[in-house]
Amino acid sequence: MKRLAFVGLLLLLALTSAFVTNTFLLVEDTRLNLALEKAATMSSLNGSEASVGTDGNANGGSNFFHTGIEDQPWWQVDLGAVHQVSGFEIHNRSDCCMERADSLTVQLSTDGKTWTKVYSHDKKPFGSETSQIPPLKINTKSAPARFVRIKLAERNYLHLSEVRVLGE
Repeated sequence: MKRLAFVGLLLLLALTSAFVTNTFLLVEDTRLNLALEKAATMSSLNGSEASVGTDGNANGGSNFFHTGIEDQPWWQVDLGAVHQVSGFEIHNRSDCCMERADSLTVQLSTDGKTWTKVYSHDKKPFGSETSQIPPLKINTKSAPARFVRIKLAERNYLHLSEVRVLGE
């Protein structure tokens, strides 16, 4: 009798585990890309315009914005109004030079003057939709922002394919 109860308990645990695991696998990210087709600017220009970062095309091999080489280059997007921002999906240039984004930080502002750093990258490589390395996905505590700035902490070029700002 004890053995039958034990087998029944194991079966119940296995079924519960499978149900819970499958439930979590089905959860989708329903946050909006607040940056899509919004106005973007950057600290300097070396080739492609800042607007490439919000055009919806994450092909890092041929579609990326590019600053000149400078101290702490930055790129930013104006979301048009204050939104609750809770995450980012950043797609790197994938044809070369991915390591140039190693020191990136993400900053938020409601007025474009006072900035709060919400993320500092850990130097792990990240790619784009078209590379073998996945893009950088960041979840943060929800915070109000109208402006989002990607900035390097060093002297270098800044070039990324797409920046998706997630929130409501």
